[in-house]
Amino acid sequence: MNWVTEQECLSFLKFLEISPMLNNHGNLKTHFFCFYISELKNLKQTLSLLFETQKLGWDKYITNDPKTKERYKNTLINMGLLIEVEGELILSSTALKLIDFSVQNNITPDDLVNNDLSNIMIDFEFIILENLYFIIQDEEQKESKTYRYAIELMYQLQEFFLACQHLNIQEIINDLDLLYFCQVINSSGFELKRYFRLDQQERILLHSLWLKLADSKDYPTSEPQNVLEKMIYIYTRSRNKKTIQFDIRIRCRNLLNAYYKLINKYTIPNISKDFTIISTKKSKNMELLKPLDITKTLNLEHQLIITGCPGSGKSTYLDNTLKQEDPNVQILRITAHPEYTYSDLIGCYKPVPLYEKSEIIFKTNGEKFEKGIPRINYQFVVGPLVKQYIMAKENPTYNFVLIIEEINRTNCNTLFGDFFQLLDRKNGESELGIEPMPDLAAYLVDHGLDPIIKLPKNLYIFGTMNAADQGVFPLDSAFRRRWEFIYKGFNDPCLYPEGDREILYGGQLYDWDIFRTNLNAKLAELGIHEDKMIGPYFLKPSELKNPKKVCNKLFLYLWDDVLRFQRSELMDVASFSDLANIWKDGNGSPLKISLSQES
Repeated sequence: MNWVTEQECLSFLKFLEISPMLNNHGNLKTHFFCFYISELKNLKQTLSLLFETQKLGWDKYITNDPKTKERYKNTLINMGLLIEVEGELILSSTALKLIDFSVQNNITPDDLVNNDLSNIMIDFEFIILENLYFIIQDEEQKESKTYRYAIELMYQLQEFFLACQHLNIQEIINDLDLLYFCQVINSSGFELKRYFRLDQQERILLHSLWLKLADSKDYPTSEPQNVLEKMIYIYTRSRNKKTIQFDIRIRCRNLLNAYYKLINKYTIPNISKDFTIISTKKSKNMELLKPLDITKTLNLEHQLIITGCPGSGKSTYLDNTLKQEDPNVQILRITAHPEYTYSDLIGCYKPVPLYEKSEIIFKTNGEKFEKGIPRINYQFVVGPLVKQYIMAKENPTYNFVLIIEEINRTNCNTLFGDFFQLLDRKNGESELGIEPMPDLAAYLVDHGLDPIIKLPKNLYIFGTMNAADQGVFPLDSAFRRRWEFIYKGFNDPCLYPEGDREILYGGQLYDWDIFRTNLNAKLAELGIHEDKMIGPYFLKPSELKNPKKVCNKLFLYLWDDVLRFQRSELMDVASFSDLANIWKDGNGSPLKISLSQES
């Protein structure tokens, strides 16, 4: 038998990873959709172990191999069936519930190998899974082994259901041959999503091709000749060599059906790739279940830039306004800089460290540990704008805001790239959509979203800027037309508490607003642009009370940025060192201003 044709290779390329993850034995490392892998083979063995533990106690339970007992213990702890209380391992309430359930239904462990009792087996799985669902929402459990096991398992189940949510879920999770195929190809976690994105004919073609290769007695004996052949070889040899237990498909079916029951009974946490809970989802189609009573849009423009002089309170204004508009608004804040680009804002491929398991190593005291073998993989990582976009699409009853601080410190004309077109909105939504780069389009599809992007009305983009800062980029007219601007003036009053608004100058205390007003009047007299004036929040309350901070922040700003070519008009000194000497921790008067109104 010859290796597959070029067309078949290209078909595989649509959904298989070229560099699949391998285990310590060089076989395909797969994600299992069941509780039982190698330690406890099935529900029968688990229930037998629970009955024995109830009868004898865990400490008196005897096996031929102590290492086997240790593995059993770890598996039961992971599943939430064995807990430690005052140094003693005992059955958890969930384990006792399983025992009671079997007694009430006259089920013995031996009955659990009968496929005619699949509904009973699913009920057993549901009891375990329901407990794990409660554990991942318990903050006190976060450091436990059970929590780590539970949230990773829940993530794998979530991703499976998201991958095929547009199809008939119940048909898929009860198709034993399909479940086995899904498991053995699912090495990196992306394959299933890609497989279920194909149309029905393509899925049939690839499934039958895999079966033909994996079951063929004439499986090629020659080495693969190129990367595509090697990829197919790795994915099919697991079945050809029977390195994966075939009956695991029954266990997968039971757990997937139990999860199906779970998502129809509870609000299920949405889990990210790093195994953290990011939102709450429910139901067959994974839609939100009324997360909050928020249906109104913000009474603000969808693209808004707050501009003003340093310390005019631009960020504070945004924070206070958003808090008043919607206390539950979801804000993501970033700060632009000259090197901040489109790939930072939207997304790009980045190296991600991976650690393959090594052999177990024993320390001199007998303690076991594993030293991970470092590997580098590249993954598409979305930027903050796409992150907020995805959250807004998945959570339509929340308002999401991206705040770009110092937005003009980067080149905005290239920052938004093709997303620039999305800034034209009508009733809050982008008038025209864009088809993004293929990597981003695939990422969106993986999250169950349309690859054509239109900004929704619950997504806002705000920025802050000061045109007078050094090293900033100008905003062209095309960019400005798509934004609303709010100017924060330098004459706005400072709203610090009364006791925090005083500054020491010339040995006397002055109200900060009085000091600023006189200073800004002098700067205006010298023709200084208002973007360089001193705003009400230029100095924090703690800095106002610290003469050294006043010198190093306020006076140095005046010396270096504002009056570089007019220093003598405001400061009768030859150097900044002379100014600092005159200042003398607030007892000197280094500026040529009149302060007649004492506080």
